[in-house]
Amino acid sequence: MKKGVLGRFGIDFLTVKKGDDWQHYAIEINLRKGGTTHPFLMLQFLTAGEYDWEEGIYKMPNGESRCYFATDNLYDDRYKGLTPIDLINISICNKLMYDGVKQCGVMFHMIGALSQYGKLGLVCIAQNIEEAKAYYLKTVEVLNNECPI
Repeated sequence: MKKGVLGRFGIDFLTVKKGDDWQHYAIEINLRKGGTTHPFLMLQFLTAGEYDWEEGIYKMPNGESRCYFATDNLYDDRYKGLTPIDLINISICNKLMYDGVKQCGVMFHMIGALSQYGKLGLVCIAQNIEEAKAYYLKTVEVLNNECPI
């Protein structure tokens, strides 16, 4: 019988630079879903792809690859009072909303905390990490412009 883990797990670690080298120290193993599970599952459910651990890339059924950039802690007092419907309308008008045909764009979550706390989460999906980060930065810029001080 092989020993191992069935399901998801996460490893918390600390990395310290010593001279020109990096030393990695495992701190904790979490045999449960962690903070990175939710964005990855959104990517997986939206694209029907899977992570190719040998190549280190996420591949969709059509052979294209996708990356994501995500946060569950985008917060600004200016966003308080913004409704989920406002958020969706703003994202559509600014061409940010996830496009199922292109399989790229921004998906929001935790929008129930938006109006009261000014907090939300988002997963930005794109063909490469630079585009995914650009979606994130554009989203923040658009929200800040739509909700001035």
